[in-house]
Amino acid sequence: MALRPNTLQVISSTQIELGFNKKLSTLINVDNFSVSSSVGLEDSIKILDTLVSGSSIVITTNPQVSGTLYLLILKDTDQIKFTAEDGDRLANDDVSRSVYFVGADSYNPIRDRIFLNVPKTYSLDGSSVRNILSAQAEDLYQVEKHIGEILSDNYISVRVEDEYRIRGSGAKDRLAHENAYLIESISKYPSGRNLIFKELYFNSNSNINSQKFISDYPISLQQELHSEEIIFSNLSSNISGYLLKLEKNNIIKLESLSIIKEANGACDQIEYIYNIEKLNYSIKNNKYDPYRAFSYASLESNEILLSESSGFILPSPGDTIKISSYIKMYLGKSISTLF
Repeated sequence: MALRPNTLQVISSTQIELGFNKKLSTLINVDNFSVSSSVGLEDSIKILDTLVSGSSIVITTNPQVSGTLYLLILKDTDQIKFTAEDGDRLANDDVSRSVYFVGADSYNPIRDRIFLNVPKTYSLDGSSVRNILSAQAEDLYQVEKHIGEILSDNYISVRVEDEYRIRGSGAKDRLAHENAYLIESISKYPSGRNLIFKELYFNSNSNINSQKFISDYPISLQQELHSEEIIFSNLSSNISGYLLKLEKNNIIKLESLSIIKEANGACDQIEYIYNIEKLNYSIKNNKYDPYRAFSYASLESNEILLSESSGFILPSPGDTIKISSYIKMYLGKSISTLF
């Protein structure tokens, strides 16, 4: 028996559930569907996701336009055929492969309140009464919006802060105040709640040796502490003599570095510690560590150049370069809003 669709339900403005007469193959995905609008390309919607569950599949789309007639096409691809779990193919006819549906109702609080007040003895689904009430409620809702626009015309500009919106059932949502001409930010949290607080210690509690006291040179409030290990080999592209290329960019301070060499096989190790205070090093800009580091404009922001005249041991294949701590500057912004 061929596979055929037998039920369709528009769950919301972004989800459609399609039922079949057999359990579906779990290989079916978004490539096996397409949706087009009978009105025009601008009203067409894109399929975002599919979820197969037994003999039904839930299709997630971009928001549907209320009242628009859509055509859902079920198709085969070169890689995946539209089949049932037992291998039966989807019937190759217009009825089985072309399914029409109407976009979910848009948000209309007046219509919803009217429907709630209709006695339970009446069924509005598919009735002429529902169509008449919906048309009248739409007119009333449009009038309500026009009244709000006229009231808003009395003001030059009014800033509205923290207006809470819950996603409606339709493809579009409206703000409570009409004639809004600028949205400054959208966030899941009220104003002032999205601040990020961190602490920097410049005393004996600091985990950074060079920050056990307040220095007389600039301090970065955007600093982040990192560590890294590099296994040196002949193919290493991030080590060249005394030049190290680290994972993070915008390095402003080196705190601890050592080279670990294997001795007597893999059982014993010898660690050679690079004395930063005496040997110094170079980075792109030494603004935040002027007494221990030199500025070298030719370096990249993620490169550290150790002192070549120090006589410090060079790494050889198999050695581990351990950068126990270094500080980078975080130049990004912690944003919880969308613009």
